[in-house]
Amino acid sequence: MITLDKVGKAYQSRQGTTHAVGEVSLTIEAGEFVSIVGPSGCGKSTLLNMIAGFLRPTTGAIHVDGRLVDGQVPPALGYIFQKDTLLPWFSVKKN
Repeated sequence: MITLDKVGKAYQSRQGTTHAVGEVSLTIEAGEFVSIVGPSGCGKSTLLNMIAGFLRPTTGAIHVDGRLVDGQVPPALGYIFQKDTLLPWFSVKKN
């Protein structure tokens, strides 16, 4: 099960604060299939990267199978990147 409790992500810059994701609460039960749909730049990838442990939320908490996601990839998750991350000079086995 994946649980998001008021999860948000904001970035600070000299120009001010940019809110990429704002207070998302969601529970995904084991075996459920969920799609995150929205226009470019709305925070879909940011949300997925927080669930995967690649980014830490600014607010709220994320739990995977009851364990807090705290910046490390939860062992129960698999993740496929938007852009391929294969190195063309490596063989299939080395990639």
